[in-house]
Amino acid sequence: MEIQKEAMTNAMYCTAAMAANMLFCQMGQGHSRFAAGERPPEDSSFSTAAKLRKHGIEQNFVGSGIEQNDRNLKAKERAMRWSRVLMNTLENVPLGLITGWASLIATKGSRTQVLFFTLFAVSRWVHTVSFVYALQPWRAIGWLSGWIAIIGMLYSGIVANM
Repeated sequence: MEIQKEAMTNAMYCTAAMAANMLFCQMGQGHSRFAAGERPPEDSSFSTAAKLRKHGIEQNFVGSGIEQNDRNLKAKERAMRWSRVLMNTLENVPLGLITGWASLIATKGSRTQVLFFTLFAVSRWVHTVSFVYALQPWRAIGWLSGWIAIIGMLYSGIVANM
């Protein structure tokens, strides 16, 4: 039996959603690091860095020399938050995608597999947005439901091949 076309299409949409999620996280982290002065010195030539230099913010990896005021502390907190969002994404998305595609092959695209793969993609976006905007319990719900989806995909793939 061949993989169902709808399931393959769903897997491609889920993969595209996760690629967009990773790009969103990387761009958010990069942008937030400018404001905190945490970009490499060679990035000082970008227009964003030039605007920040007017406020005494130099790009030197660590943002040292930046006056410790509320605005700059918030910029550093935001940069740290984005770094952690990206790290969590890099820890969870690759495993979810591998599991999603493996279960697609193992189940030939069962409805259960499609449901769990979709749940995984939606859950990761919920987690990401919730992490960026400091929304609890939504961040925890997104993380947990993502893991439930991974376990569900693993289970459906194993059961389909017993």
